Amino acid sequence: MGQLIHLSEAAFLAIHCVALVAGSRESLNAATMAQRLGASRNHLAKVLQQLVKHNYLSSTRGPSGGFTMRTVPDKISLYEIYVLMEGKPEVEYCQSHASECPFSDCVFGNIREKLTGQFIEYLMHRKISDLIKITMNNL
Repeated sequence: MGQLIHLSEAAFLAIHCVALVAGSRESLNAATMAQRLGASRNHLAKVLQQLVKHNYLSSTRGPSGGFTMRTVPDKISLYEIYVLMEGKPEVEYCQSHASECPFSDCVFGNIREKLTGQFIEYLMHRKISDLIKITMNNL
C-alpha cells in the first residue's frame, strides 16, 4: 500500500544519521549506524557521502574513524536534509491532465495540499537539536 506522505529511505536515513551523530559524544562509524537503523551499510554509506559533501558531517578514516558534526545541530532543519535527499516537494497537487477540471470543487477537498503544507511546516520548524533528546535514550 502506498503512503500518503512519502519519505524515501535515503531521506529517512539522512535525518536519522545526522540526529545520531549530533547526539553522540564520540564519532560514529557507518557500520554502527547501519546496525542501529537496520539499514544496508552500502546504502547508508551513499547517504553519509552526501551529508559530508554538503558540510553537515565530517568524516575521519581509519579504525577509530567515523562521523562527527560539521554544522551546529540547532542550525539544521529537517527540511534542509529532506530537500538535500529528495529535492523540493512538488506543489502541484492535482494529477488531472485535463485543461479544465470537470468538477467545481476538488473531490479531495484540497486535503492533500493541506497535509503536505503541514508536513513541510513541521520539517521546517523542527531542528536536528530537537531530536538529540530523543536519541540520547538510545546511545
